[in-house]
Amino acid sequence: MRRAGLVGVPRVRPWSWQAFLLGFVVVAVSAALQGVCVALGAKLYFAAFLPSLFVLGIVGWIPAGGEALALRGPWFAIAVACNFVLGALMTLGVGLYAP
Repeated sequence: MRRAGLVGVPRVRPWSWQAFLLGFVVVAVSAALQGVCVALGAKLYFAAFLPSLFVLGIVGWIPAGGEALALRGPWFAIAVACNFVLGALMTLGVGLYAP
């Protein structure tokens, strides 16, 4: 009586070029899928984070905007860093959008 193999998994010899090719394809597809998941995760993070800031502004826990005319000291460095990150994320569709 023969043992049933896994459905959909091809049978290859362990050290053949077919096994190498199959392993290479599996790793390449998983790396591409992981990159897509990271990009979509970053989009979802910012899609949830920015509206939460607007809600906090409406509630009154943070200033809603329009009060500050200039940034000084560490706040300027934080603003430049955020601008750099959002500029880098523009390739993913998240970017510097004004209300």
